[in-house]
Amino acid sequence: MNRFTKSLYWLGMIWSLLCFFFITAVQFLPIEFSNINGEEGFYGLMLCTFPVAVLLTLVRNYTNKVYKIITVLIAVISVPILGLFSFGVGMCGYSNDGILFINKSDSSLKIVQRHYGCGAYDSDMPKHEFFEMKNLTRQLRYAKKIDTLFIDPNKWVRIVAHE
Repeated sequence: MNRFTKSLYWLGMIWSLLCFFFITAVQFLPIEFSNINGEEGFYGLMLCTFPVAVLLTLVRNYTNKVYKIITVLIAVISVPILGLFSFGVGMCGYSNDGILFINKSDSSLKIVQRHYGCGAYDSDMPKHEFFEMKNLTRQLRYAKKIDTLFIDPNKWVRIVAHE
């Protein structure tokens, strides 16, 4: 196997593992996109390139036909599954209702009231939740669900809404 096919093989392996990691494990981290366009672009890239990356691992000369069949099946089956995932991710999401508290020592750290909804597909009343949020970059932010009963009043300033 020459250097080019080895490079393609390892590119396919690393990229498919990265795509799988970002599509699955990162969903459980308290980090989210602050811009819906950035999120759609990022996950669109991941979802479109995952089957191609899996198929790139076939450039290696395997004599095992079972490996080749399983690899092609994974690539083919992943397309509709990832399509359904992108449909669900693009349809539902959190909406910020307002800032309730600002941290006294770090003004970029806020407690925000949010609700989760699916637009016209959702007939439930909004369930309001409270999140501690901080912008990490222009595209990413930290957002962790918190209980407002345990807020230390010495660290937070309440924002009064003007009516």
